[in-house]
Amino acid sequence: MVVYTSNSTVDTWDPIFPASADSNWPANVCVPTPAVGLGAAWTNPHKASSFGTGVHPWQPGAGFTAEWINAWSNLSSQGPSGHSWTKYSTPVTGTGAFVLNLLADNCSWIYLDGVLVGFQDASLSPRTYPVTLSGTHTLEFIIFDGGGLAGGMYRLETNTDTVFSDTDSDGLTDPVEHLYGTDPTDPDSDDDGVTDGDEVAAGTDPLAAPVIASTTTSVTFGPGPFVYTGSPFTATASVSPAAAGSPTITYSGDCTNAGSTCQATATFAATSTYSGSSATANITIDKAPTTTSVSFGAGPFVYSGPAFTATASVSPAAAGAATVAYSGDCTNAGSTCQATATYAETANYLGSSASTSITIAKAPTTTSVTFGPGPFVYTGSAFTATSSVSPAAAGSATIAYSGDCINGGTSCTATATYAESANYLSSSASTSITITYSICAVRDDDDDDDEGDDDGDGSGHRDGHESGSTIPVKIGVCDAQGGNVGSQTLPVRAVSLSPTGTVTSAGRANPEHLFRFDDGKYIFNLSTKGLAPGAYTLNYTVGDDPTVYEYAFTIRAPKSSDHRGDDERSRGGRR
Repeated sequence: MVVYTSNSTVDTWDPIFPASADSNWPANVCVPTPAVGLGAAWTNPHKASSFGTGVHPWQPGAGFTAEWINAWSNLSSQGPSGHSWTKYSTPVTGTGAFVLNLLADNCSWIYLDGVLVGFQDASLSPRTYPVTLSGTHTLEFIIFDGGGLAGGMYRLETNTDTVFSDTDSDGLTDPVEHLYGTDPTDPDSDDDGVTDGDEVAAGTDPLAAPVIASTTTSVTFGPGPFVYTGSPFTATASVSPAAAGSPTITYSGDCTNAGSTCQATATFAATSTYSGSSATANITIDKAPTTTSVSFGAGPFVYSGPAFTATASVSPAAAGAATVAYSGDCTNAGSTCQATATYAETANYLGSSASTSITIAKAPTTTSVTFGPGPFVYTGSAFTATSSVSPAAAGSATIAYSGDCINGGTSCTATATYAESANYLSSSASTSITITYSICAVRDDDDDDDEGDDDGDGSGHRDGHESGSTIPVKIGVCDAQGGNVGSQTLPVRAVSLSPTGTVTSAGRANPEHLFRFDDGKYIFNLSTKGLAPGAYTLNYTVGDDPTVYEYAFTIRAPKSSDHRGDDERSRGGRR
């Protein structure tokens, strides 16, 4: 157990006397902070005088044993009306919890390393305090003497069984409450919302409520405008000074829909250091504008039969849809069609409308005309064409003919014309054909009914004609039905030999290479002089028919003796 008590080894200094006596010193001087402290102008350090353990009348009932000491050699008071200040100091060493007892005549303050750890007020009662040591410290105390006897005593010893009460459970024991002057039965002596123990721990004064700073709260929805968006409007709030913290915002009214009033109330709750404040802001929500658009599309707008329609849209899309009404003729060509889209005002959106117009153009047409696939062989009757118009809804075309559409060797043109109508543009088309003849028989003069080539395929003279001989080429000209249409007025003319050679007639029966017409047939005496063996074609025309017809024959080398021409072969056809 470690014990330190006041004795003659304690250092002291000469007393400090007040300029005058204070008749109300118990109230004015014996307060937690002495008027003359450790740092005062203390002079002449020396050892204290000890007077033993029973010299002062208060010692027997103090509850602890220690020597009474004083800064001078007797117990009599000095100074104005016996008022004086004295200071004492001694080193102490230890670890852990200690108990400090003190008693002075009249008030005393005791410090450990400059920190107040004990205080005896004017009640003249001894005081006991808990102290914690952790090594070597300096124990100091100051005594104020109000007159009569002077000096005091202390005892510091290891705490073995002393329990210090904390009546109000504020973290300060009752002796410490006395040390700080706080109420041991009130956990918050200055009613500032912070317990006495927390204030001592924080280094603030547990007897002085903090200064409450005023605050100003502001709230705003912003500069506006406040137009319906579908989402609730919110405000922002702030508190001045900013260090006070942040307010909370509550809303009343309808803060979403148009035509409504929305109120925001910002509230800053009072704290231990700042006063509370609040503010409100109100807005009225307007209907949102809309934009309606309408369109018939990119065009072109050409008559198609059904009425043209437009599409409409509204921005913002959340507003809904517009209705479209039409005026004018929206179906027929040459007309103007107008579409008007209207969005009707609603609870949250303003109305809007838009119009657009189109002029409907006549639809183009395509006319086609044809005589069919052919061939177009003389029949004795006029050839006719057929026509069609696209689109079919436009109607039909009329056909006009030009040229000779009956006789062979002529050209016939059909022109189909669709006349412009209320809804369709005009169109036309033409096509032409050349009317030809049919060669219905090809024979040599040596062919007879049994061996001849009446079907015109040149099957006679299978072995060909001898070079230098004369080939009597015989043909018949027919119509499409096989009827003979040859006549003196329908000339047939030889025009060339293929692949080489010159057309030469034998005798004078074929002037200017004309076939001789005789008994419904055409005859040409073809000379083969100078033709080398091989296959040849006699090319000829009929009347004005531009078609080149062909008579095929074969030339062979001369034989040593004369033979019949049944070895000869000929073919006929159209080139």
